[in-house]
Amino acid sequence: MKIRSLIVGSLALGLFGALGSTEAQAKAKWHTGIPTALRGKWRTKAISYMGADVQKIPVSRLRVTFTKKKVHVLLPNDHHYITRPKWRKTGRTYIVRGQIKHYGKTGNLKFKLLNAKHLAFTWAGQAIVGRDAMGNLVRSYTRY
Repeated sequence: MKIRSLIVGSLALGLFGALGSTEAQAKAKWHTGIPTALRGKWRTKAISYMGADVQKIPVSRLRVTFTKKKVHVLLPNDHHYITRPKWRKTGRTYIVRGQIKHYGKTGNLKFKLLNAKHLAFTWAGQAIVGRDAMGNLVRSYTRY
């Protein structure tokens, strides 16, 4: 009798654990398109230059535009379209993966939603930031 209750108990715990793991797997699933929390136009405040001190590139603003099926990243002297995006969310960070149209490669972009109107942006592990006229880092993008 004890053996039977032990087997039934272990099966019940195994079933409960399996249900809990599928719920976590569903949250980590890659979704197609762009999440509605990111859609729209984002830009930094006006900055004077971007890059290392040796290679200062004058710019006015860095911009990112999200549509339902595309991301447009406007950097100084260059721009990229990311098509066929897939995304997943971990905490407040959205990871967007897609075909980078300029290079024909697949890449990951990370967007951390700081609040409803601000986000931080990293590409290939590097923060896409600039410096303002006073030399301070401009780290966040604002929805406009």
